Amino acid sequence: VSTQSTWGALVFAGAACVRSNGLLLAGFFVCDALHAALNPRVRVGRPSAVMTSLLRVSVVCIPYVVFQVYVHALYCGSDKPKEAVWCSGGLLAAYRYIEHKYWGVGLFRY
Repeated sequence: VSTQSTWGALVFAGAACVRSNGLLLAGFFVCDALHAALNPRVRVGRPSAVMTSLLRVSVVCIPYVVFQVYVHALYCGSDKPKEAVWCSGGLLAAYRYIEHKYWGVGLFRY
């Protein structure tokens, strides 16, 4: 099961790399961590099970965050001749801006 979960985390990371809603897939590993932490039957290996699940959550989330940092570094900053409109909105503003301007959607707006 451990190897399958690790492969699952890598596949979920690929999904989060291309779509922001791929981050929701990390919820499976959060559930895993909660189950390992709160299950009274699991005594041996509880800390390692929780840490492994949390590591898998980070594997899923890191590609999305790295891409957002890359885009922000590419288009924002005082050394850029013309800063993008969304640069003042923070680190994750690029995706929100594109959703709002071009697709007419956003968080909880369908």
